[in-house]
Amino acid sequence: LSQKWDVYGKLGYVASQFKTSGNNPGNFGPYGDFSQMISGINVGLGTAYHFNKHWSTALEYNYVHYAAFSITGNDDQNVDGGAWGKVTANYKLSSNAVVLKTSYWF
Repeated sequence: LSQKWDVYGKLGYVASQFKTSGNNPGNFGPYGDFSQMISGINVGLGTAYHFNKHWSTALEYNYVHYAAFSITGNDDQNVDGGAWGKVTANYKLSSNAVVLKTSYWF
């Protein structure tokens, strides 16, 4: 936009580890612990202001859309009065963030 102001976009790949923990032993969601690596696409838009050649500040918005995944486990804890057998949970995760940052340029 000018010598002091910039507008920029972001496009990237994100890999994250999704974890849950429960109070009871077992291998499924609310009844136990599990961990899943998931990946997604990160898009963002920001604007930066350069105070001088070394310092700048920026405000940006980031959105991550993760790939959907399912986890199937055993309900062996007799939840709600009886065991359900195999239980599947389907996840569709996303993330929204507004970031204010300051940068020093070498």
